[in-house]
Amino acid sequence: MPLENEISNTRTVLQIDNEILDNITGLIELQAEKSLLNIFADLHSADIAEILNHLDSENSKYAFSILDAEAASEVITELDENLKEKILKEIDVKTITNIVEELYSDDATDIISGLPDHIAKQVLKNLDKEDSEEVKELLKYAEDTAGGIMTSNYVHVNNNATIKDAIEEVRKNADEFDHIYNIYVLKENDELLGIVSLKSLLVTSLHVNIMTVIQDDLIFVTPDLDQEEVANIMKKYDLIAIPVVDEHRRMLGRITFDDIQDVIHEEASEDIQKLPV
Repeated sequence: MPLENEISNTRTVLQIDNEILDNITGLIELQAEKSLLNIFADLHSADIAEILNHLDSENSKYAFSILDAEAASEVITELDENLKEKILKEIDVKTITNIVEELYSDDATDIISGLPDHIAKQVLKNLDKEDSEEVKELLKYAEDTAGGIMTSNYVHVNNNATIKDAIEEVRKNADEFDHIYNIYVLKENDELLGIVSLKSLLVTSLHVNIMTVIQDDLIFVTPDLDQEEVANIMKKYDLIAIPVVDEHRRMLGRITFDDIQDVIHEEASEDIQKLPV
């Protein structure tokens, strides 16, 4: 049975075994780019990354090189750090820029912070000005802090907005932002007043002011808080997202549960490495 047929309809869960890896390796050795892309098209980015993580270095580099910028951006965030570093050393500035342009600001910052300074500067120069400024701002924070893991991508409205305005803002950003859990309500100076849930938007009259349904009993963190403490807070209060604010409660960004999952994994790995042999 061709591997394309074997993998089809298994996008939800794929068990990576030696047979699949051998077949992928064989196609790479033949440089059967079209067949590989047909297979990858049916796979989740996490499954593609797992396959690449199990291949030898040269085969992984080839498989990654045939992905378009959108697919590559989804895969690179799932790769083991060592492999990610090797791949980034092999690809040119233009390719890195194209990948980074597809990423959220927090993931883009992670990639750029790991590049040699001269490469990082070129990528930042090539980025759209707004995206470049966002990444530069995030690079100011230590990578193991709330500021280091937050994203500056979030949906917000000001306190004079109506429910209709908020819904339009969600629609406008739906394609660009994943994981829209809440809408943040800000003053004109970006001071965070509270949040409004998507459910509230759906069950409230369109012309009602947003402040009517605001939740102002907020839990938030500051950018200098250690990432492990952020994880503890989100776990304790069962949060799927948490805002990051400065000392004047001005909104800086948000941290979502998928960011915290990565932190929990990193901290667990570090704890295991510290155990006596």
